[in-house]
Amino acid sequence: MKDSPGMRRRTAFTLVELLAAMAVLALLLLLLVQISDHTLQATRTSRQQISATQQARAVLDAMEADLASGIFENGLTLFAKSSGPHADTILAFLSRSRGPAGAADFRCAGVTYQLVDQEMRRGFSPVPWSQVDLVQGAITAATAPDASILARGILRFEVVAVLQNGETVPLTQGGSSTLFNQPVPDGFLALSLKSPPAPTPGQRVVALTVAVAAVDEQNLRLPGVADIGAKLGSPVAGQTPLELWKAAMAAGDLATIPRPALAALRMSQQTYPLE
Repeated sequence: MKDSPGMRRRTAFTLVELLAAMAVLALLLLLLVQISDHTLQATRTSRQQISATQQARAVLDAMEADLASGIFENGLTLFAKSSGPHADTILAFLSRSRGPAGAADFRCAGVTYQLVDQEMRRGFSPVPWSQVDLVQGAITAATAPDASILARGILRFEVVAVLQNGETVPLTQGGSSTLFNQPVPDGFLALSLKSPPAPTPGQRVVALTVAVAAVDEQNLRLPGVADIGAKLGSPVAGQTPLELWKAAMAAGDLATIPRPALAALRMSQQTYPLE
């Protein structure tokens, strides 16, 4: 038996029902796109954070190995300087690192760490046995033409001194402008690792606290990223770099920095005993 026209009308979808179904489908697609977009953004940010952390750790791990082989006896010490307020630290010291292949007159090496154009560079300069001025030998590495790049995307490199009495101070308060009764060259300060030359026993430097702020290389192209280093600032006595940087972010000092760059910004800190 054939269906009546009335029955056919009851089994078909009305225009209103079709429009409602299409609206629900569009809403589901929109939600799916938003979920996918958030997932992709979270994955991208996570990868950027991992990359930035790896860059920072590359610097800290290399410094740990170099300081472990540093020569800090017989009056020799670490040398440090900063180019001005809120400027990055430059470290220089002698190391027992192995010399270049075939170098028969190799004594030790001058090693420096400095931040140049958002690249953390390690200078290396062989010091031959014939070189008498070991202080100059340590500092010469700062201008070594073949400095290796340890990491890119480094926005800030800050070092503070830990004194024997437990106080944390800027390097300018833990060093002297003279060593062996001679001025330290090129504006460097000699850290007081032994007593003497420390003015008082409690002011002898027993450790360094090193902090690195980094982003992944892709975020370096974002506007405003180059300003992050200056906005993080340099700590005062009793303050570590990481404490200062976290306080600056909490206070909104970096509010003008693009949000993707801030999301990928990683800050790492490590303390190295020198005894």
